[in-house]
Amino acid sequence: MASLAVKVTEVTSNDQWEEVALKTTHTKLIVAFFWAEFHEPSKRGGQMDTVFSALAKKNETVVFLKVEAEALPDVTSKYPIASVPTFIFIRNGQVLGKVEGANPPELMKRISLLSAASSTSSGNNNKTVELTEEQKKEKLNKRIGRLIASAPLMVFMKGTPDAPKCKFSRKAMEILKKENLAFGTFNILNDNDVRQGIKVYSNWPTFPQFYKNGELMGGLDIITEMLEDDGNLDALRVKTDDLVGAKPESLNDKLARLIGSSKCMLFMKGSPDEPRCGFSRKTCILLKENNIEFGSFDILTDNDVRQGLKTYSNWPTFPQFYVDSNLIGGLDILNEMAEDGDLKAELELE
Repeated sequence: MASLAVKVTEVTSNDQWEEVALKTTHTKLIVAFFWAEFHEPSKRGGQMDTVFSALAKKNETVVFLKVEAEALPDVTSKYPIASVPTFIFIRNGQVLGKVEGANPPELMKRISLLSAASSTSSGNNNKTVELTEEQKKEKLNKRIGRLIASAPLMVFMKGTPDAPKCKFSRKAMEILKKENLAFGTFNILNDNDVRQGIKVYSNWPTFPQFYKNGELMGGLDIITEMLEDDGNLDALRVKTDDLVGAKPESLNDKLARLIGSSKCMLFMKGSPDEPRCGFSRKTCILLKENNIEFGSFDILTDNDVRQGLKTYSNWPTFPQFYVDSNLIGGLDILNEMAEDGDLKAELELE
């Protein structure tokens, strides 16, 4: 078995290919590069050879293989490999996709997406890490804490300010808007983990829940009582003194907050009810067909977010779909995962 710069394994026989690429016990993502000496970009030392070696050094959890296409005709005819360079992606003995031609950006994008979509792995056996119940609780509590702190006045409600989904949330929005209060919201219907977890976190069983500067103020009954007793809700109003010493939110902090605002988060053009592009529309249909609840952000309403996400996640197009703050990818990746089986199961949401 020949090895290139340690990070890339050169496959030189059919038996070796079966051993290193197709065993179903291999749960790591495998990227196989089919090349030929006659092809300038893919030959040894060529552009794609150099790119492939560099990617191997940067992605230590991915297995990188090189196959000289003409040397192993049985392998190349099986897939089939019609031209060089061709890159195929394999996990658990199954082909996940293919990139044909000398296209470094597409190759980097596909590796990033498919490796991010892999199960979290541990040690040399690459088995899925199972968090203990205590670890899961701690992780959820940290997320709830970040959500509570994401706005000086924060409301956890059913639905959105423009489309409340229960009479109590609707009444709360009417009161806050009438009092001309600035506030952030979180739709608990999009995330059952937060919905159930925040009841324990704050020892408050009902919704909506109101928080000011990270402290629980209560529910609708408390807010209504404050309004009746004081004639206003100045106690909820964010004052300049509340913001003294507070650092302005950076764009990266804002992006991290938005990405983490729902367990499943879709950055799209338009809204799920009114998509503004074909890819966003198809993504929403796919998620709904698979009974996946998700939050969304309309990138057409905020150009800073629209442009910033491209750099933040190293992903140039929209929609972008995240689970637990991890980028899964766009419509093409979701379609590939859906073709492999139950999308909900593939995303580990069951």
